[in-house]
Amino acid sequence: VLDWSSGITQYQVQAHESGKVLTLVANPENQHLLSSGEDNTIKVWRGFPYAQESLSLLMNFYSAHSATHLCIIKSLFVAALQNPTCAVHAIVLYDLRKKIRKDHHPDDDHKNEITGLCACAELE
Repeated sequence: VLDWSSGITQYQVQAHESGKVLTLVANPENQHLLSSGEDNTIKVWRGFPYAQESLSLLMNFYSAHSATHLCIIKSLFVAALQNPTCAVHAIVLYDLRKKIRKDHHPDDDHKNEITGLCACAELE
């Protein structure tokens, strides 16, 4: 956690066992921060902006492949899971409120690399 005005690190946490975080995405509506790492986990953190230790781990998700992109709206988040060495390119939907994961059929997996994810709450 950085102090925006000074750029000084105020708090650090070991987020992923590999030490390398691949992607971060924040949801200011519910003060959630999502991270994915080379350890094939996606972690959901709760931010407490005025606390000394300002991040608290809420949930862990394990996947067989790394999440290279994350996107979140309210309590739903989507992860792009990829392993280019074996041509695995999948998108998975997680509902944090209901605590469920929805995968689509492998026949519908992407054939090429997923280059990004975005979300728009106004689209239905």
